[in-house]
Amino acid sequence: MQSAKISVSQWAEVAERVEIPPWVPIRAAICVVELYGEEGLPAYLRWVAAPQWLGLSRVVVERIDILPEDAALSVAKAALNGPDEEYVMRRLKNSAHPAVQQLLSAAAY
Repeated sequence: MQSAKISVSQWAEVAERVEIPPWVPIRAAICVVELYGEEGLPAYLRWVAAPQWLGLSRVVVERIDILPEDAALSVAKAALNGPDEEYVMRRLKNSAHPAVQQLLSAAAY
């Protein structure tokens, strides 16, 4: 028997709506990033912009190098304008993506 694949939007909905137990939204966000990569970009942009999803934002920022460079750059730009700017600056300074590093260099001035 073949299991049904859970979609990006279903994982994102779990991450955004389920509160108990507290590890569930974090694990769902990890699944979105690690299983779907760039396909989850709309969710990542929501998460890095909203203070209520700080934990989800950190999941994305911690795994930003999994994403293609253009998607990583979009997330980094949004995250630098979000509620966790200091954390984002510290975490992304060592990004594997040159464009993200350039963005951070420009933001530091």
